[in-house]
Amino acid sequence: MEEQEYHTIYELEETHWWYLGLHGLVKDALARHSRPPSGGDGKAALLDAGCGAGKLLKDLSANYDPSVGVDISPVGLSLCAKRGLGKLVTGSVSELPFKAECFDAAISLDVIYHMQVPDDRAALKELQRVLKPGGVLVLNLPAFEFLSGSHDRQVHTRRRYTTKELRRKLLSSGFEVEELTYRNAFLFPVIFLVRAIQKLTGSAERGTGKSDVTGLPRPVNRLLTSLLLFENRLLKKVSLPFGSSVFCVARKPVA
Repeated sequence: MEEQEYHTIYELEETHWWYLGLHGLVKDALARHSRPPSGGDGKAALLDAGCGAGKLLKDLSANYDPSVGVDISPVGLSLCAKRGLGKLVTGSVSELPFKAECFDAAISLDVIYHMQVPDDRAALKELQRVLKPGGVLVLNLPAFEFLSGSHDRQVHTRRRYTTKELRRKLLSSGFEVEELTYRNAFLFPVIFLVRAIQKLTGSAERGTGKSDVTGLPRPVNRLLTSLLLFENRLLKKVSLPFGSSVFCVARKPVA
């Protein structure tokens, strides 16, 4: 990801519609799917694999101890430290610098799709390795290769996913799938149209476009936030057949 993207995320993720919707969905998924910690000390350990600028990790640290962030980017980790986070480790999701079975829960949001992750199955197996038996993994990933555009160039996308593909890779990596759905369905037609225009004009291939993470007028941001929060409530009951992202909750089986 371009270095400037980390700074943009840091400035926007407390108020931006995308992060408010995604972070709310992750918190709810963890609350519904987490089990009591297996270590016997009453404390659940959380890993944020690809913690970025750290807003969600900071929010979750109130309920998890320890809550550990790992990221390959020194810029991202410096922004996490600026938020007051202390348990930060430099490392790659492809080779996590932790012993086996040391976390009760892990989140990895828009990470294993990245160019710096050459083998997403290896990354999933690493996440499975560091989770305790019964531990839960929450993933968010970009959906559908035909939605690739300028944003993907800015954030260094290697691949986009379908739910079928992600399910297959999770199962082969030793996970059980508990929730799997597309999300951001209401804006899917708009995103599809924007990507189609980018392809027609060639802006994505020339690298002249920008990422989708940008500030918006407050009324627009409030409207989009409301749409995602409504969708989050809907996702508690149904899985959506399309969207710009894939969202998943998986579990490491208890032997």
